[in-house]
Amino acid sequence: MRSLIVVLALLFTVASFAQQPSLYRLERIVVAGPTGAEDIVRAEARLEEEQSYTEEDFRQAVYRVRRLPFVADAAWRIEPGLTAGSTTLVIQIVATSPVFYDVDTRSEILVGNDDYDSDSDAVVGGRLLLGELGTFEGVLGARDGLGGGLTYRAYDLLGRGGFATASINYRHKTEGQRHDPNLALSIGWPLSRQQSVIATVSREKSRFHREDTTNDVTLTDRDTLESASLRWWFESTDDPNFARRGTSVSAGPIWSRAIRVTEVFDTTEDEIVGTETWAERFGLGADLTTWRPLTARNAGFLRLRSESTTLEDMRFLSGEALVGIAHDFHTPDAEQLQSFRARIELGAGYRMLSVNEPGLDHLRADGAIAEGAFVLRNRWGTVRLTATYSAQ
Repeated sequence: MRSLIVVLALLFTVASFAQQPSLYRLERIVVAGPTGAEDIVRAEARLEEEQSYTEEDFRQAVYRVRRLPFVADAAWRIEPGLTAGSTTLVIQIVATSPVFYDVDTRSEILVGNDDYDSDSDAVVGGRLLLGELGTFEGVLGARDGLGGGLTYRAYDLLGRGGFATASINYRHKTEGQRHDPNLALSIGWPLSRQQSVIATVSREKSRFHREDTTNDVTLTDRDTLESASLRWWFESTDDPNFARRGTSVSAGPIWSRAIRVTEVFDTTEDEIVGTETWAERFGLGADLTTWRPLTARNAGFLRLRSESTTLEDMRFLSGEALVGIAHDFHTPDAEQLQSFRARIELGAGYRMLSVNEPGLDHLRADGAIAEGAFVLRNRWGTVRLTATYSAQ
């Protein structure tokens, strides 16, 4: 019996050592790619020199690099360091072109109501790498009229991996409606190599001029939408557009306030009077997407979304679950750069919306959904075309 116990203990010890991943002492990170982006890539890798890491840590670092807006693809390899027992991590980059395009088109058909909805966003722009100062880009595009915008992205804030994005966008007036510049600011802070917390605020404002021919005056209605969110984000997926493995989870509070000012002409006082109304909405939102490889070119995914908000006395609850499969037309390879990638995604699931207001009947709409998407990415930009069929 004692001999059997000794043998089992030895087998358990050997198995434990066999399961331990190899550790590599990281001496330096070498970025093989565009001049001016090395500091940003090292910051997003979130690895410290002279620390020990596993191959999985190196893979996760490259996954984070792939999420940078100027990176079309990234690969990695391990090389011996300059000193004995050390390791050099080489991250290879395929950078996007300084002039780029981005197309995102979404269409939805409500089968039961014979209704159709579409939303398209197509831009062409230019991007400038500023080294450790971040990136600056400007775009021109068409979304409900011509418009443009400027965006500045900062990385490795305070030398601790913080990041921020500030943008200003303008849309040309349409049918008497004038749009003020839209402002948005996001600030993020890493909690670990895979977790971050992100705060976002934004403001949209527009004015609509109309003529009161009876009193011969011009009236101006104003709409303002302010929003804010605070999200905890866990991200381990291997690619933002062509994920095959990993999980992305985000959750946190959301808030928005819509302000409308409507002008009327007071004939008694002989003056224009504005009436202001507020609608404030707040609640919680959560999203989860997980990917698992099935074959060399196919991967399965599960996507869950939920949101619970309150507007005055009304409570809104919405949710969506989608399961599907993706097929890549390129050959995925973590150690080989791909200058051109494309995939098709097909999924089916369920969507629901519930509205509850005291004193009124409970409203609920739910039904099956089917979704298909085509994604293409190369160094000049990204195209994503999505079609959804809903029986809600």
